[in-house]
Amino acid sequence: MKNILEAFAKTVRELGRNPCFHFKKNDRNGVWRTMTWDGAARAVMNLARILEARGVAAGNRVAIYSSTRVEWTIADLAILFCRAVTVPIYHTLPQERISHIIADSDIRFVFVENARLKEQIERIESSSSRKLTVFCFEDEPIVRDYDVRLADLEERAERVLPDDVASIIYTSGTTGVPKGAVITHRNIMEEVTGTSEIFRFPPGQTGFMCLPLAHVLGRLMQFLAGGYQVAYLEAFDKFAENCCEVRPDFIVGVPRIVEKMQERLAHRMENAPWVEKRIFNWALSVGKRAGQLHQKHIKLPLLLRVKHRIASKLVYEKINSRLGGKLKLFISGGAPLAGDHAKFFQAVGLLILEGYGLTETFAAATVNRPDDYHFGTVGKPVPGVEVKLASDGEILVHGPTVFREYLNMPEETRAAKTPDGWLKTGDVGEMSRDGFLRITDRKKDIIVTAGGENVAPQLIESLLMESRFINYCMVYGDRKKYLTALITLEPDAVRDYARRAGIDPDPSSIGSHPKIRELIASIIREKNANLANHETIKKFAIIGNAFSVETGELTPTLKVRRRYTAEKYKDVLESLYRE
Repeated sequence: MKNILEAFAKTVRELGRNPCFHFKKNDRNGVWRTMTWDGAARAVMNLARILEARGVAAGNRVAIYSSTRVEWTIADLAILFCRAVTVPIYHTLPQERISHIIADSDIRFVFVENARLKEQIERIESSSSRKLTVFCFEDEPIVRDYDVRLADLEERAERVLPDDVASIIYTSGTTGVPKGAVITHRNIMEEVTGTSEIFRFPPGQTGFMCLPLAHVLGRLMQFLAGGYQVAYLEAFDKFAENCCEVRPDFIVGVPRIVEKMQERLAHRMENAPWVEKRIFNWALSVGKRAGQLHQKHIKLPLLLRVKHRIASKLVYEKINSRLGGKLKLFISGGAPLAGDHAKFFQAVGLLILEGYGLTETFAAATVNRPDDYHFGTVGKPVPGVEVKLASDGEILVHGPTVFREYLNMPEETRAAKTPDGWLKTGDVGEMSRDGFLRITDRKKDIIVTAGGENVAPQLIESLLMESRFINYCMVYGDRKKYLTALITLEPDAVRDYARRAGIDPDPSSIGSHPKIRELIASIIREKNANLANHETIKKFAIIGNAFSVETGELTPTLKVRRRYTAEKYKDVLESLYRE
């Protein structure tokens, strides 16, 4: 198959009446609805006909400006069946960045989620000479009564060539102006094919979609290779509730979801009776021993096997029941996974596999396998992809998933690749003897201190964020005589600590309380003990407000935007260097 549309048509033919999507609508009933593969095909083709009637033609760029929902996927497929080009826009982006994307990619048609986002697009339209045709998901619900001939679906798919442009996806903007990565149908299909060889999810299994669909990892998951089902997260604050309702077999998500899951469990254990704590800690130690043997494919000794079964009944099954009872696999990407979260969850029966990729590789370039993984690494290359290290440690990627070019940026496109065509990722890594890649830092984020020492800030940040009291942190110190850090607190953990310490848990002032500052200082001292002197944090500031996408400190994939954050808190950072 030469494109994802042929794969979609093939699955519709094979699984027509089987479930495809599970989702909730914005109504009072709050019930989960199911769409079959036949229903999805009708919705996609109906929308494709509507788009063509409104003027969408082959090669046109059509934006989707919405949070994750089933209509996003339907719209994406409909655009591609029109031989048009999908341009995702994160629903949390500020107006000036949305305006840049619309102008840079010559958008004429836009899907929006609701009236609020529609007004945002109308403001952009009124401030420019550009005429936009806007489709609103909540105003124009998907119609599924159109009688679709499967032959029509397959005929449309055959018209799409592998090197046709499928999508223009803008980088998240950790540095500089966002760049539009031009992704072809070949890029998408090769990625889908490669990852499907690793993760063989059958039609009876359900994946929980809790990623932004504007992100390549979420986009990859929605293409449903192999016919598995997808359930769409209703809202992030309903993650646990939706998990219990959906009962997923696997989740693809970002590390913060994993970290939050462990933080909630740790919080619950802190307040549990001592007997329950003892049982939990015993079960955790049993699970860790068993996990080490499972990883090496060694059969558990009889006594450990018995202990593991008892621990499963007493602890593991109860934890899993809070996530629906069927969850066995979490695929993590989009940012580094800090600390020992993967080992912890393996011990209680949930395997977390970390992968690595870029917008420019359309999701994963490397990933750990269910039967071949090393925690702390991002796995081995996806089939069809080659990975090597440059002389300075930069990770280079080559293969059919690598993007074609940056839109309207020929110089940046040339700079992104070596003369012989390898993508320069901008990340620094190391490769183990058995082929596992470990990310050590972001090349452009390396701090050079006033003393000339090179420091990898992400390594230090990962160590600090192992603490359940720290939500986010940013290490700073380029051309400075020592390193400092901005810290944001984890609200639930700090409030619980404050109550036990007799501190007023007022969120507006808790970060300035001497006992809280000493708590964070003690965490930093502990982590500093494992670092070289030039890597240690000498001073820190606790920021009262959380870092977020909306306030600008985080990208939509929850990475810290260093340049923006350093400028925003410039006065705070500079105060840390005054004697």
